[in-house]
Amino acid sequence: MPLLSALNNFWQGVKGDLGGGTLAALLQFPKAMALGVLVFAPLGEEYISFGIASGLIAMFVSNLLVAPISRIPFMHHSPYSLSAFMLVEGVVLIQKELPPPSFW
Repeated sequence: MPLLSALNNFWQGVKGDLGGGTLAALLQFPKAMALGVLVFAPLGEEYISFGIASGLIAMFVSNLLVAPISRIPFMHHSPYSLSAFMLVEGVVLIQKELPPPSFW
């Protein structure tokens, strides 16, 4: 039956895509969290949780926004180390120039 064969082939492709996407996401979790922590490190230990959350949000949002419009079969978007180091430098410069807000 051609219809059953086509559905079977489609399901095999979907299973492979889901498995590959899950594995890629699991491999990117530690990197995203580490780079997020790195950006917030100059602010002190109390901001580590914000760093972890921001790294994961950056990974999820960038993938979810690009996925519907991308025509690339393999897609990988996550925080990059170079941009994290530039953000760290920006945080350090801002921290040196501005007094800490009173509400923190």
